[in-house]
Amino acid sequence: MQVGFVTDQGGSKKENEDSFLVDTDRGIFIVADGLGGHNAGKCASKIAIEEISLFLSQNLVPEKSAMGSTVVVALLQENRFLVSNVGDSRAYLIKDGFIKQLSEDHTFVAEWVKSGTITKEEARNHEARRGLWMALGVEGDVQPYSIDGAWNSDSCLLLCSDGLTDVVEDNEILRLVNQSKDAQDACEQLLIRAKELGTSDHVTVLIACGQC
Repeated sequence: MQVGFVTDQGGSKKENEDSFLVDTDRGIFIVADGLGGHNAGKCASKIAIEEISLFLSQNLVPEKSAMGSTVVVALLQENRFLVSNVGDSRAYLIKDGFIKQLSEDHTFVAEWVKSGTITKEEARNHEARRGLWMALGVEGDVQPYSIDGAWNSDSCLLLCSDGLTDVVEDNEILRLVNQSKDAQDACEQLLIRAKELGTSDHVTVLIACGQC
């Protein structure tokens, strides 16, 4: 398996509150984004990573932890993947020249797009685009969105925080991954592009590909 990853302050003046985990031996990959409006966002995302990793290693199912953070988790086992997320950190499957968002954004604007109230293009610049209706540590029941599917040597899985997807559209993510020489180069090119486009948030990108 070929893996690449980057994390960066991006355009934010705050401490980088993203955390991530790469564990190829157990097939566990996690990206967490501490909530900027909550205390100790960096600490929250780090603890979320540690607790979920521990739980997965013991039970091999996603954990529902109460932390001030978004999180997206991917578990790769033989020829299958399981992705679970809370908040707006995303997971994508890249295969056969196509990109598919696997995660579900738990944001108000995503719900408005589903209902037809606003368009996807309007959502990208909407003043409420950062508003989450579900995240780890937010009051109410946490019900992660989960999806599984087939995984093979031609598949690439991309996990990221919203510092990337706020400014880089899906088709450009696909283009940059496809033209990169390897997973690490793809992560670095995506970070560069996010900063060129003026991301105002921290950026974390993790890519796992089925073949080297």
